[in-house]
Parts: sequence; structure tokens; C-alpha cells
Amino acid sequence: KADFSPTLVRTPEAERPRVTIYDLGPDPTLAPQVYERAVADGAQVVVGPLGREAADEIVRNTSLSVPTLLLSHTDEKPAGAARLFQFGLPPEQEARQAAERAYLDGCRQAAVLYPSGTWGERLMTAFTTYWQRLGGLVIASEAYAESDTDYAEPVKRLLNIHQSEARRRMIEKQIGRPLTFEARPRRDVECIFLAAAARSARLIKPQLNYHRARHLPVYATSHVYTGKADPVHDADLDGIQFGDMPWMLVQNGRIAELRRTLQGDWPYAGTDLDRLYALGVDSYAILPHLNRISTDSAARFPGVTSGLSLDPDGRLHRQLAWAQFRNGVPRLLNGQPH
Repeated sequence: KADFSPTLVRTPEAERPRVTIYDLGPDPTLAPQVYERAVADGAQVVVGPLGREAADEIVRNTSLSVPTLLLSHTDEKPAGAARLFQFGLPPEQEARQAAERAYLDGCRQAAVLYPSGTWGERLMTAFTTYWQRLGGLVIASEAYAESDTDYAEPVKRLLNIHQSEARRRMIEKQIGRPLTFEARPRRDVECIFLAAAARSARLIKPQLNYHRARHLPVYATSHVYTGKADPVHDADLDGIQFGDMPWMLVQNGRIAELRRTLQGDWPYAGTDLDRLYALGVDSYAILPHLNRISTDSAARFPGVTSGLSLDPDGRLHRQLAWAQFRNGVPRLLNGQPH
């Protein structure tokens, strides 16, 4: 039974750290200046900034004189002696976990459907690279235009429906009369990785069903879920499995109680911003545990974003919870977190 119970305890007021917030504003190049000001003001630990560009600026242009938890991942190498930790929500991590999930479920031959553009290519590359490392084969991949409202053509190309239709036309031409015909999708695909936001996924999954690919398992990232149960619109997502944080999926028990206590009447609850809220919760809660999990490769921190582990480069990795849309509602798989 999966246990996503968060490690969050009420700290006595006398022991609570004093938190000072520095507003970086929209210009990431100011990050080093703000960082140095925080250190000069006596900061013993710095959390942030949020965002890849600002994180890169910090690592490139400061000495990192105090332990720092960046709220993003960076490929820059720190020059300072202080410990650098990285915590973010990179979509590549989710794509790799989708590959792992599909492989453990027995799929070996996958097809990938992704939006054209930088974001889609990042997910496609992350999934494909890790999938091949696991030993799987990518049989087909197809890009689609996210701005479209009809995804029939990329779905048909992915499933080789066009080949089946061309075969029908050839036979009809040979015999001189129309045929009663149902196009058959290719049979060498065992599962599909779908990189899509909720809007696109709601249109793509019915197309897969219509073209007789309803039986194929579809794996996705958290982006297919808006963050709020919407059975009317999400009924079209039925069958899709996706990884997300317990904060977004668990509707009862300690995590749900924690959401009610912390968020109160916060107006953005049940939106994509909820994931950033959870990132903030875990960023605060994990600070006292960073040294422990950095010295024990098997250590895990059960947070609200997921079970967190630390790699040798100081990057926190999330072990997501998995859910499947049923009757338009995400239902947790492999046990009920509490």
C-alpha cells in the first residue's frame, strides 16, 4: 500500500526560523544581486529563486556562500563551497517516470504523440531516451499542432490508418466497386505516451478510441489534469494513466486536511498554481532533512509533492503517485494514500 503521508510537523514557535522574502521581480538577471543582499542581511540558508534563467544566473555569478535550495534545475556548475540543492517540477522527470511505469506494466513497443515546439520535444526526447535505456522500442512518433481543434490526422498517422485506407482504395479500384470497410490501426504498438495539456488530451483520446485504439494503454504526465475534478469535461480522458503529486490527487486523510488548514480561502486552489504551492510547502519542510538524505542514498522524504530523494548532484527527484481517469475523475492506483 502506497504511503504518501507528508513529513510535516508543527514546529514550536520559538524554534521556527525567521523567513525573509525578497521579491526578485520579472528580471532574472537581478537574481545574483538579490542573493548577495540576502546573504549580507544574515541569511543562513537561501531558498530560490524560482525559474531556470534566474537559477542559472545565481550559479554563474555568485559565490554560493551559504547552503542554497534552488527552485529549479540547472546544468551550471557551482563555484562556491556551500552545498547547492535543486528542487523543481521539470516535465522531463515526469516523462521518464511515465516510461518506467509503462515498462513495469509490461509494454515494450511504444508510440509517442507530442505537441510540436520546445516543450513537446523536451518530453518526447526525455521519454524516448529513457525508454530505450530501459530496453523498450519506440515504434512510431508523431507531432501535432497544439493550437488545432481536430487531431484526427496526427492520430491516423501515428496508428498507420492511412496505410489501411490506401489499401482499401487499391482493392476498390481493382474490383470496381466500394467495400464495407473499417480501418485497422497498426498492431505492433503496445502502449502510447501522450504529451499533452488537458485541452488537447480531451480531444486526442476520443480520436484514439474512434480509430480502434481504445485497448492501448495511454500514459501521460500531470499536464493532462487541470488540478480540479471536472467529470463532465474529463470523461473524454477515461483510461489515461498519469503521474502527479499526492497534493493534487489525494482528496481525504492527512494531505487533504493539510490543504484545508494551509490554503483556507486561497483563490487559486484547484488550479495549476496548486503545484507551485506544494513546491513551496515541501521546500520549507525539507530544509532540516537535506543533510540526512544527502548522506544516505536510500533515504526518502515523504512530502506533499511526492516521495523525494537526492542524487549526487544535489537534485531532488520526485516519485510520483499514479492515477487513472475513470468516469472523468482521477482514481489513485496501487493503494490509497492517506
